[in-house]
Amino acid sequence: MSMNPLGVVKRNIVRADKAAVEKLSRFGVATLHEAMGRVGLMKPYMRPVYPSAPSAARP
Repeated sequence: MSMNPLGVVKRNIVRADKAAVEKLSRFGVATLHEAMGRVGLMKPYMRPVYPSAPSAARP
């Protein structure tokens, strides 16, 4: 029997380069999704917890 990946807790996450996140945060999610070859987009029913929540770190 294999373990469901939802039951695995990741404690040491490799974070994206801060400078790259800064540059990419200027663009909308749809723009980045298209630029990446239409990969990585969330399911349509997934929405931010609150309307003004950023999709990437902002200064």
